[in-house]
Amino acid sequence: MRISIAGFRGEAPIMADRLLPDGAASAAVNARLVSGDLDSFVDIGNPFQLAKVAPIGAVWLMAGPAPDFWLQWRVDEVAYGGGIDVSLGTVPGDASSRCFITGLAGGPQQTNLFYATDPSQQGSSAAGAYPYTLFPLGIAGPQVPPTAVGPSAPAGPTTEYGYAAEASVNNALIRSGGTGYRMDDVLTTSQGTIAPGLHGAQIKVTAVDTAGVVTGITLQSGGFFQAGLGPPATGATVMGGSGSGATFDLTVVPNSFDGFATYEHDNGAGYYQHWTIANNMWQVSSGQGSLTVAYSQTIFGVASCGQFTFQSDQQTTNSGSGTVPDLVTYLCGVYTGGRYISGPALVLSQLDGTFTLYSDMQDTEPFTATQVARVSVATAVDTKYRVMVTAVAASGNSSTKGFSVTATLAAQSAPGAVLATVSGFVPDTGESFGVGTQHRGPSDDGNLGYFENIRVAVSQPADQATSESTAYVYTYVTQYGSDDNQITQESGPSDPSETVTFFLDGSTSPVTMTPVSVSIPPAPAGKNIVSYNLYRLVQTANGEVFEFVRQLTADPVNAVVFPDTVLDSALGDALLSANWQPPPSNLQGILALPNGVMAGFFANTLCLSARNFPFAWPVDNQLPTDTPIVAIAAIDSTVLVLTTAHPYTAWGSDPAAYSMSKETANQGCVSRRSAATHKRLGVVYASGNGLCYYRGQGDLDLIRMPGGDPYFSVEQWQGLNPASIFGVVHDDKYWWWYEALDGRRGGYVLDLSPAGFGLVELDFHVTAAYVDPATDTLYFTPDFSVYPVNGAMVGSALNVLSQWEGGSGARARSWERDDFLLPRPACFSMARVRGADYADLQLRVSCENGTAFDGVVTGSGPFVMAPVVGVRWNVALLGASTVNTVEIAERVEDFQPV
Repeated sequence: MRISIAGFRGEAPIMADRLLPDGAASAAVNARLVSGDLDSFVDIGNPFQLAKVAPIGAVWLMAGPAPDFWLQWRVDEVAYGGGIDVSLGTVPGDASSRCFITGLAGGPQQTNLFYATDPSQQGSSAAGAYPYTLFPLGIAGPQVPPTAVGPSAPAGPTTEYGYAAEASVNNALIRSGGTGYRMDDVLTTSQGTIAPGLHGAQIKVTAVDTAGVVTGITLQSGGFFQAGLGPPATGATVMGGSGSGATFDLTVVPNSFDGFATYEHDNGAGYYQHWTIANNMWQVSSGQGSLTVAYSQTIFGVASCGQFTFQSDQQTTNSGSGTVPDLVTYLCGVYTGGRYISGPALVLSQLDGTFTLYSDMQDTEPFTATQVARVSVATAVDTKYRVMVTAVAASGNSSTKGFSVTATLAAQSAPGAVLATVSGFVPDTGESFGVGTQHRGPSDDGNLGYFENIRVAVSQPADQATSESTAYVYTYVTQYGSDDNQITQESGPSDPSETVTFFLDGSTSPVTMTPVSVSIPPAPAGKNIVSYNLYRLVQTANGEVFEFVRQLTADPVNAVVFPDTVLDSALGDALLSANWQPPPSNLQGILALPNGVMAGFFANTLCLSARNFPFAWPVDNQLPTDTPIVAIAAIDSTVLVLTTAHPYTAWGSDPAAYSMSKETANQGCVSRRSAATHKRLGVVYASGNGLCYYRGQGDLDLIRMPGGDPYFSVEQWQGLNPASIFGVVHDDKYWWWYEALDGRRGGYVLDLSPAGFGLVELDFHVTAAYVDPATDTLYFTPDFSVYPVNGAMVGSALNVLSQWEGGSGARARSWERDDFLLPRPACFSMARVRGADYADLQLRVSCENGTAFDGVVTGSGPFVMAPVVGVRWNVALLGASTVNTVEIAERVEDFQPV
């Protein structure tokens, strides 16, 4: 009778020893069985001292010019999720080894080779305690929208009318045409004494010759000069325009008050009003009980204008019993006949100390009106005041056409020092403008009002202006570093601003856009926001789109104001970040997919990033499961999702359009650190029943031996405490470690190939492991070993990183097969071991009745063992030499012929 072991395989714990298939081991530790021979692995070696203290919870090798850039984290640095995950990112053009990390305090982080390892980034960290510097992944979008203020319609031709100037020009002739002028140049006289805050005569060039000599002009404005102090009648010089040297002969007219109708009367009963010129001003003397007005007869085109200004200098005098009249300024009103006029008006009451804007003054006794705005103001009689009105075409609440009016009051001597301001909407009721008084005393108590320098300027809309409505959003841009080390990310957008209207002026070449003033509030502090990206809403063939306008430097203290004049044709790319969000703060399991997408999870939700933007994680890209997710893995662009119950498969190309299916079988993952990707089986992981594989969409099962049985019974598996399992795939094998419920620590390597050797025990346990994807090299930090690691036994966690098969010599190993159950008692007296060498080989043969041999094997020939009789026989091999076969026999003739 003979027992022969012609090939060596690993363990099958679920099977009784007596039923093990040929070559299977009852116990195999560190045995290399790839070829079918019993061989040894090269010993553990190449130790690398990590900078952080043990126990080490995770390591990751960062590519760089040296092989020792190990990112490392202690076990107590794991803040959530049960582990730390690191992945290179999908950033087009990145050459900085930018990587992304989950599981740390503060949520998802990022770094690159420079920030992780450069000595300039070390700070208070120990030398080599990489990574030195981390940055938050993603940035939340702005919480406050921008404000946008639209412009007025671009002005077309502006016509100016001047009245009651103490002196003005009413005619101009060319004396010398100068040179270098252009059509439409406006030239202003540079001589004479001008009323405060006004201007001299303005002459518009209508024709020039090839040398720019002025050959044609029109008088655009007569100007506002003080009495007797106008420009010279001959050879008057000018300023402005494109050329030089032009002079003009002017006709200067004093006290030109033409253009306003003055209704005068004296009915003989103490009621009168008279308009005269006195003290170089226009004087109204009134004993009337209500309003006295001089009004314009010129048709200004107010009904169609974009805006107008109306200005006059006014003064009151107490001429009778001490009652001072109110000064009245009429705006866009209507003359109704006789002395009556109605419409919007401003009233300066020195008696009441008020400055009031009315919307619909009616000339009754006393007048009636609706008050729009009123302010208190202290004024004095016999003082000249300037009333300045700016009105922009607008619509009221009921779409009534009118003007948005702002009126200011100042002393004529200091027109820039505003004493009072009122504003509001008034309707457009007519073409008349006017000045006058409201009599405040009895009919025989004469009051005097004085007016001069009355100026009306009306601007019509541009003939070729078109309008567009738009709105604005902005995003935050964070930036760390510069040049090749720069880490930049953009947030999602703010809410849109209010809708505003801007205008395109087609009368210019090229077309110009009237500016929209966009204001962005200060950036929040501590977020490293360096700039804002501003986007504007435009109409395209595909609908409304926000397109890039400009990148603006961020300010943490002050609002940033940008006058937008960028034409639609010059805008940049469409807003990509419309639904971008930073990753969830508890995102874990981060990994990269080949379609430019990052994947991760939290709670029961699978998360996908925007394509090529690993800092952007839209909520629309989230897919929920019905039970909590434990781990994820990737096959190509498919994500395998392991939950506490049913696995899921998520697949797609566009991260916003992934689909997900749920498995019928219930094989939940019990340890996130057990999940590892295998090229053939998909993801290998620990379930409650045993080691599983999952390839997605129905391809799910326990990993089984060739006969179909799993390697462990459920009871055996539970004894290993599967929740403690940590595994990696290296050399097409699954390497995994456990801490059993009874405190035992150990590990296994499982050959996952169809004809593989099966399961072999490892004599050591680790706290962290890493497989270099470039070389398929396995590294780990041990905390327990049966045999020496780097020359010493390991009894507690080390911060020394070791390389599997990185040493010299062979790793101690053993292989044992127990309980060869014979049909009858036998006395095996002979043994033979064939091998490649016999430098380190020990054989032990025993049965229930004793040991037949326990010693060194020195050659391939048969040798004699002690005569022991037994039915249950055990064979064990120790050492490092390669073994091909083992035979034990009752007689030498029983050996297989060589």
